[in-house]
Amino acid sequence: MKTGKNLRDEGTTLVLNNASDAWKHEAHTIFEQLIAEGVPFTSEDLRNRMTLDPHHPNAWGGFWIAAVKKYDLEVVGLSKASRAVARAHVMPVWAVRKGEN
Repeated sequence: MKTGKNLRDEGTTLVLNNASDAWKHEAHTIFEQLIAEGVPFTSEDLRNRMTLDPHHPNAWGGFWIAAVKKYDLEVVGLSKASRAVARAHVMPVWAVRKGEN
């Protein structure tokens, strides 16, 4: 029996596999710039810097699910989206998890 997580992960893999290499490259490049800046950021910060759109809106979520795992991100706050189409939804503010010293 598949769980919701299994179905999400399968959908994430499918949508990212179908995303263009150019979109994925731009998203990763900008994402790494956001991390390098060393300040917390939101998904909207990434979207605002992008010049390309994905083939499907679910590619954004798929990208974030993969990025949170790859870069060991943690939620450090909440913010309201400013894009009108996002209808002021609440979104996480992300930062790279700080390791114990």
